[in-house]
Formats: sequence, C-alpha cells, structure tokens
Amino acid sequence: MRTNIGTMLVACAIAAAPVTAAAQSESAIVAWIGLITTPLGAFTPYAPPTAAAPPGTSVGVQARYSHWQFDADDDNTMNVGAGLVIRRGPVRTAIELGRTSVKGCGDCDHLMAGVDVHVGLLDRPLGGPVAMSVAINPALGFSRPGSSDDEFTALAGALSVPVSLSVRAGNALRVVPFVSPGFGFARLSGGGESSTGSRAMLSGGLALAGTSTPVQLTASARRIFVEGTPTIVGVGIAVGR
Repeated sequence: MRTNIGTMLVACAIAAAPVTAAAQSESAIVAWIGLITTPLGAFTPYAPPTAAAPPGTSVGVQARYSHWQFDADDDNTMNVGAGLVIRRGPVRTAIELGRTSVKGCGDCDHLMAGVDVHVGLLDRPLGGPVAMSVAINPALGFSRPGSSDDEFTALAGALSVPVSLSVRAGNALRVVPFVSPGFGFARLSGGGESSTGSRAMLSGGLALAGTSTPVQLTASARRIFVEGTPTIVGVGIAVGR
C-alpha cells in the first residue's frame, strides 16, 4: 500500500511539506488528502439555510472556486466546481461536479463529485434585525485523477454543524457570518489496496444574500486539522431560492 498511496500523496503535494509527512501519522495524511481531493475539503462552504425558509421546492445553481498552497513559492492548487441546488423548505441539497488543477503539475489534475445536504434545524431571534440559525450538514464526495491510466480514487464523508447569524442591512440585503465545526473521514484506494483516515475540520465565512433577489455571494475558509497543512480559501455564488 505504501508504494501506491505514497506515490499519490507526493503527486498531491505532500512532498512539498516534508515536515508534515514526518510529524503526522499516515492516517492523518490520508484523511487530509482524501478530503482535499473531494468537494468536502477542496471547496469552502456556503452560508447554511435557515429553518424558517419558505415551504415549497425550488431549483437553483451554484459555482465555487478555491485554492491552497503550502508556501508562496510552492505550486498553487486551484479548484473549480458547479452544481445543481434543490431546496425544499429548510433543506438544501447540492449535487456538484468539480476539477482540481495544480499549476506546474500536469499529472495532478483530479475530477470530483459530491452531494452536500444542509438541513436548517433552529432559528432564534436575538433582537432587532438579528437572528441566529443552527443547521446540520452531512456530505459525501468522490474523486479520481483526470488521467485514465491511474487507478487512484478517493471517497470521503463529513458531518458539520453550521451556526450562523443573519443581520438585515436595509430592505434588500442580509449579512450572514457563520462558523461550521465538523468531522471528516476518507478512504484512498489504488492498485488493489486502500487506506483510511479521519480528521476534525473547522470552516467559517461571510455571505451577502439578497432579500428580494435570489443571489448569495460567499467568501469562506476551511481548516482540516493536520499539522503543517494550509488553510483552504474560496468564494462562491449561488442563484435560486
């Protein structure tokens, strides 16, 4: 297993951080790579929906961009994704496809797919234009290299609990800061062998959402708790109620 999985880890930039590889267990490294090569870790989150969302079903779209790198002079890893969003009351389900590319590494591209569900659980007014919301966010992700002659695949799952504030800014805009602690696990497979790992995560950001137009802009960051690894930062736009 170490030959197959180890080769893939180097290709995904662990070789750029030898201190990390030495300081962390194989399980921790597998968890980080498995999460970072699927939408669960590669992208940063949107602000969660609220339990007070209007009833009924609607369909929208979303697009996300994120990047990470160990140091300023290391290769920059970029992720782009697009998805279909289905809302039914307080439940928002996103089905997303994405691609990872690494500047200067033509063999490091990965294709990704994921399903991300947010369920609004609680809304509580805090006075004036401010309300607090709590949701639960299970997600599943998959990735494989863009090169068909490489058998490596990654499967990942995560569960997070987003907590957000909604602050009305006039009649047309809501400002939504949020934080989302969670836990993720991953399984890497290649050459008939596999390895698994799990790790805690923490995400957070700020969204601007229209009250009369179905557009939400989000800037956010995600940290997977493996020593020496970088924070993922990204932006996203969602259109649709």
